[in-house]
Amino acid sequence: MISPKEQEIILQLAAEITGLVPTAKTPPTAIFANVERRMAELGISSVVKYLQHVDKHPEEHSHLVSALTIHTTSWFRENPHFVIFQEMLLDTVKKNETFKLWCAACSTGEEVYSFGLILEEFRRVHPGFDYRILGTDIDPVSVASAKRAIYPKKQIDFHLSRYKRHLLEGSGKTEGLFTVSKAIRDRCQFRIHDLRSPQLLEEGPFHACVCRNVLIYFPNETVNLVVGNLVRNLKSMGRLLLGHSESVPTSEHGLTSEGHSVYMKRPPNQRGESKPTTKYRILSVDDSLMARKFLEKTFTNMGFESITVASGSEATNYLNFNDVDLVTLDLHMPDVSGDKWLASERSEGLRTPVVIISETRSGEAADVVKLLSLGADHFIEKSKLSENPLALKETLLELIRSGLNSRSKPAVQRKNAPPKQRPRLIMIGASTGGPQALVKVLQNMPADVPPIVITQHISPKFARPLAERLSEVSGLRLGPSEDHTRLLPGHIYMSFGDYHLGIEEEDEALILRTSTAPPFNGHRPSVDHMFNSVIGLEGPLMAILLTGMGRDGSLGLRFLHKEGVYCVAQSEEDCVVYGMPREAIERGAVNFVGNLDDIRNLIINAVKLTRAAS
Repeated sequence: MISPKEQEIILQLAAEITGLVPTAKTPPTAIFANVERRMAELGISSVVKYLQHVDKHPEEHSHLVSALTIHTTSWFRENPHFVIFQEMLLDTVKKNETFKLWCAACSTGEEVYSFGLILEEFRRVHPGFDYRILGTDIDPVSVASAKRAIYPKKQIDFHLSRYKRHLLEGSGKTEGLFTVSKAIRDRCQFRIHDLRSPQLLEEGPFHACVCRNVLIYFPNETVNLVVGNLVRNLKSMGRLLLGHSESVPTSEHGLTSEGHSVYMKRPPNQRGESKPTTKYRILSVDDSLMARKFLEKTFTNMGFESITVASGSEATNYLNFNDVDLVTLDLHMPDVSGDKWLASERSEGLRTPVVIISETRSGEAADVVKLLSLGADHFIEKSKLSENPLALKETLLELIRSGLNSRSKPAVQRKNAPPKQRPRLIMIGASTGGPQALVKVLQNMPADVPPIVITQHISPKFARPLAERLSEVSGLRLGPSEDHTRLLPGHIYMSFGDYHLGIEEEDEALILRTSTAPPFNGHRPSVDHMFNSVIGLEGPLMAILLTGMGRDGSLGLRFLHKEGVYCVAQSEEDCVVYGMPREAIERGAVNFVGNLDDIRNLIINAVKLTRAAS
């Protein structure tokens, strides 16, 4: 058993050799187990003796690096990336280019060959197309394994029928093993590479770089270094594909978020078009001196101009004479509570995005939800401010830009083709800004409205209070969200925890199906999961996509639109964040675009249609 002191030595080595720094989310237990396993293989009893062995036997260094590397890979990881990926290939065919892909931190090669199978199948359908894949990893042992390209047959749990022609199964001594075709292996190469190295790879520049579930192991300064190196090796308009839980600061690296943790490298003539973050001004309202100092340091380090005040009255005085791009607000202040201050300022015409940054005491979840439904755009717990600074910065930037756009852009022309039939089911997806949007859309619904299933990106702590608030304002009953719940008219349904909601038909009745499948688009519950669950469902349906960051729901909405489902998106000038609806609208996946009042009236009119028909 490795002692605590030996564990410190191992972690130091990991940081120096690979740059990986384990955290609470990425514990170091796997690294300790790797080192212990290697020591047992060599019959060495202590870490110090093992390191002495490495010094005496240089060939052992490869095994040390391998032990200090966290290996997480599998076949066909993160399916949404493969859907986006195939859309990229069609562009390459039009340009008559050889498609170049870089799988960074490729481990033992499963990811490389997953893309190889897709590309080879694409090449079979498009004979003029060709491709090259580079797989790199810091671990020499994994790279050697990737080059061999021999895997246990039990790993074939992907679309075997589709790719069988490109797989070679072993027999005799190689029974139970498989490899990929020579055509794929000839187009794939592997080598050792440290992602912290700034070198331009001779195989590039690349149309796409895949680096999934790697950044989570690096400290923030290393993340910026690595992302810069990855982007440097991309073509203009090339894509960077990250893990679903990873995000990067787009403005610092000349990237545009396309959702699903996919980023496009902007052309040189588009760099710097967005307003520099140093000019964005954040006003923080908090009565705690320690909290104000912490917020000021946090936002200044992100490149914002940070102003702090101690009370609501000071904030009002400041706003009377100064413009800001975003306000952060504490719930608990001595002169006036955060909710009363916000209600007053909104009534006076404040349109600046407001983020609640506070600690919620026991029983206050409903108060937070009320704030979110009455004018706050987002909520962040103080204790989680330091968890993921990159994601936080991107969230604040998105809110600021959306706020500026909503104040400067005129209303856009709407799509308003009305529904022709009463839907038997209404699905609504929302994210940032969703609580206030949902309250407005669902106010005073007809009692006989079809069942409404809602997927809102929100902490489980606030999910049930939000659902209860929606039940209150809508006049509809709040149904349970348990697996196999039968959906009834006049009810709303929403996920109350860390699980997806889907809908199926059983004996002509609609039922809820809960799922703990991995997060989709970085979210659980996911709007796309809900939309995808009803593909092929009989009868008229209505799917609505409201304000939110990213693109969750846009892909599912496109599939539903193709099937004839009536699809609705919130208009740009009405969104807190336009990301999710914009993706759907740009994909041509909607029948109706309107503000929240338009959408509410649309639902009510759809119900009236049925009354007339019946």
